[in-house]
Amino acid sequence: MMCLEEADRQEATQEMLRQALWACDENALLAALHGGAKIDEGLLGYPKTNALGWCASAGIEDMAALLLREGADPNLPVNGWTAGHWAAAYDRQECLRLLLEAGWRWVGRNDAGLLAEDLARQAGASECEHLLRDARIAAEKEQLNAVIADAADSGGRRSL
Repeated sequence: MMCLEEADRQEATQEMLRQALWACDENALLAALHGGAKIDEGLLGYPKTNALGWCASAGIEDMAALLLREGADPNLPVNGWTAGHWAAAYDRQECLRLLLEAGWRWVGRNDAGLLAEDLARQAGASECEHLLRDARIAAEKEQLNAVIADAADSGGRRSL
């Protein structure tokens, strides 16, 4: 069981994290993270997202990149939404690009069953929708090429 003093310290570091994000202060963000702030938990005052999701929704690429370098998981959902869902829903193209480059899996659905591509379409975020469509097409081509290569390696014989 966590003692009261430890709980107070953890809440204080989470508050430092929130304030650093609001101020877009990279040094304060690093201090909060190195002080024990948890980047993958719900953000104080914004329980429906974590630090990376908040940066993605606000379009703050520098802070999002720093969080990714510090180990933030782009695929971690909070209440069913990943950072990519937030970026798509708020038309944050550069954040979406950054997340895709960091290995964000765009195929996940949020708590309402929507893909990020659906959210971009609903928001009228055509550039985000195109980025996601291109990522989907590239992944489908990669899968198809893998099947073709596998078939070629087996001499065209497929086992059931």
